[in-house]
Amino acid sequence: VALLVGRRSADDPTADDPLRGLYLSQDAVRHLLHPAPPAPEPADASADASAAVLTDGGRDSPYRQDSPGVLGGWDGPGDRDDRLARLAARLGLGELDTALLLVALAPDLDRSFEPLYGYLNDDVSRRRATVALALDLCGVPVHSASARARLHSGAPLPALGLLTVEEPERPFLSRSLRVPDRLVAHLLGDDTPDAALAGHLRALPPAAPDTTDGDDRDGKAEEGGEGGGGTEFTGFARRLAARLSAGAPPTVYLREGREGEALTCVATALRTAGLAALHFAGPEDLVPTLLREARLSGSAVVISALPEHPAHLVRELTSAADVPVLITGAQPYDPHWSEHGAADPLVLDVPGHRAGAVRAWAAALGEEPGFDLAATVAPYHLADDRIARAAR
Repeated sequence: VALLVGRRSADDPTADDPLRGLYLSQDAVRHLLHPAPPAPEPADASADASAAVLTDGGRDSPYRQDSPGVLGGWDGPGDRDDRLARLAARLGLGELDTALLLVALAPDLDRSFEPLYGYLNDDVSRRRATVALALDLCGVPVHSASARARLHSGAPLPALGLLTVEEPERPFLSRSLRVPDRLVAHLLGDDTPDAALAGHLRALPPAAPDTTDGDDRDGKAEEGGEGGGGTEFTGFARRLAARLSAGAPPTVYLREGREGEALTCVATALRTAGLAALHFAGPEDLVPTLLREARLSGSAVVISALPEHPAHLVRELTSAADVPVLITGAQPYDPHWSEHGAADPLVLDVPGHRAGAVRAWAAALGEEPGFDLAATVAPYHLADDRIARAAR
C-alpha cells in the first residue's frame, strides 16, 4: 500500500491538498489526463487488450487526441478485431451506438475516468457518464432528436440489454448511463454465463447418430421400417440446421410425438449447424437476461418446459428477432400465444426417431448385452435422454 501511495503521489499536484477528492482543480484534471506510466507488470502477465480501446495515446485507439471528436476519430467497429467490434457487427450496432457504449463503459475499465466524468458533470459525486456528457463526447448536439433517440427504451442499446439509462426522475440529459456488469465481463474475455442464470441452464441430450447413407442425403425416407424412420428424422434435423444457418435467426416451435424426442432433434440440428445453445428451464422474469446472454455468446435459446400459461413467455421469445429460438412441446401450438402483434413461430412436427432407438440403447449400455437388444427394447418408446437414464 505504501509503495502504491508513494508512486501515485510522486507527481500528483493535489497529493497534499486536505480537500483532495472533494473537488478537482485544473492541475488535477491535467494530471488525470496525462498520468504517469503504470508500474511494470510481471513477465508472465498478459496484456489487457480490451482496456486498450480506452487509452488516448495508442496508435490503434479509437479516441486519438488529434481527432475532432469521438466520431471523428472512430475507425468503425468493423476495423477492430476485438470483442466489442464483433458484438457490434453481430447485433447491428451503428457507429454512434458503439461510441455511446464506449463512453458509458470507460469508468468500469479505468477508474481514472471517474473523477474526470465528475469534473465534466460539474458534480464530483456523479462519476458515470450522463446522457448529456455522452452526447457531448460523441460530438453530437444534445438537442439532436435522432441522437437522443439512441438512448430511448426502444433503441438498440437499451432494448438489447447492453445499456441502462438510470434515474428516470431526473431530466433526460442528467440521467446516468450504466453498462451491465455481465457485458463488461464479456468484453474483458469472461464467458461465464450471467450469475442470475445459475441453476436454470441445462445440458442438451446427445445428438442422434446420422442414419443416412451416401445415396440418401436429402432426408427422404423409405416407406415403413426402422431405417426409414431414422432417415426421415436425420433429414428433418439437417433441414432444421440449414434453416438455423441461413438468413435471419428463426423462432421455431417443435411439436414432439413422445417426450424428449424434439430435444434430440434440436441437439442434432445445432451440432450440424455448429451453434452453441442455452437450454433454459427457469422463471419468465429471467428471459431478458437469457436473451442478453445468447446475444453475447452468439448462442441459440432452447426452451423445453413451457409453463401452464405460456403466452407471455412465447411472446417475449418471438419478439427477439436477432436470436435463434427453439421451443419444444407435446401440445399443439396455440396461435393465441402470439397475439398482440407478436410474430408466429415456424411450427413443425418432429418425425419419430425409430432407427436410432437400438443404437441409443447400445451406446447407453456400453457393452454387448448378450441378448436380442432390438426385440427387448421394442416395447419401450423412450427418447435418448431417458434411455441414458434408464441404462444407468
